[in-house]
Amino acid sequence: AEGAGKYTKRDKKNFYTIARGSVYECASIADILCDESIISFNDASKVKAELEVVSRMLSALIISCGLP
Repeated sequence: AEGAGKYTKRDKKNFYTIARGSVYECASIADILCDESIISFNDASKVKAELEVVSRMLSALIISCGLP
């Protein structure tokens, strides 16, 4: 919802880039939770696989903005 009000390509690209960074942070959190035995390795792997899908989607959106 936060990015819905972004109108310029530059604003959208910035928002998508920040969102992709948040995905990477979530993947790191999944690793930490697994290391601390809070979630299983299997669960962490599932979460990270879903995050990879989201990251690829965000990367495509960033590219679609067509800015350097």
